[in-house]
Amino acid sequence: QGSRLEAIEPTVEKSSGILAYGTGRTRRLVGSVVHLGQYLIVMQKIGGEWKIVQHFSLNAGETPAVNAAPSATPTPPDQLSVEKWFVGEWICEGEQHASPKAVAVQFADKFTFKMALDGSWLTYHIDQTKGPLQGKRTLVGWGTWDANAKVHVRRDMNTGGSRVDVTALGWDGDKLVFTGDMIANDEKLPIQQTFTKKGDAAYDCTLVVTGAEGKPMEWEEESCRKVGK
Repeated sequence: QGSRLEAIEPTVEKSSGILAYGTGRTRRLVGSVVHLGQYLIVMQKIGGEWKIVQHFSLNAGETPAVNAAPSATPTPPDQLSVEKWFVGEWICEGEQHASPKAVAVQFADKFTFKMALDGSWLTYHIDQTKGPLQGKRTLVGWGTWDANAKVHVRRDMNTGGSRVDVTALGWDGDKLVFTGDMIANDEKLPIQQTFTKKGDAAYDCTLVVTGAEGKPMEWEEESCRKVGK
């Protein structure tokens, strides 16, 4: 059977400096079934022109075409309680440890989390308040529950074009462990990022990166406290 794209419905479009992103929903008719989707497009201004540098799409369910309404959206799954725990504004203070390619850096960030697309995605961004990139937005990202793979998926996009792609099974007590890769320039390095709850309004986070030589190293650690909804 063939398919036909029936609708693209943009939901959020924002830009900051050299980064911009857009999100929305899609409806594709396949036979007598409407496939619902969600998408994320990230653009970067390169040489004065906006170019797509990342894109991500996710199946959001399906419904019979005869009953499908243009505004139909799926009900967010219970597993998204993991993402919803982070919603709000946080102040994070920490250190990026010295590495063969960089010196140690002390930093403070304002971390803002919000649910988007009818509560089905967690969107977040970082504005650095202390450090070498003070006053700049350094990261945007999205996360959700992937019902097909049965994991929480997350993508962080950093100034300069690097990104992090990770997955997690969910909270194990007070710990949430993401594993995946950091992609920067021509390197793709395995990482493990661990969030540890400190009550309902604080958490610690550590990031361990395995270098090209196969040796894990502590890349970054920070402590965060919630300061707003």
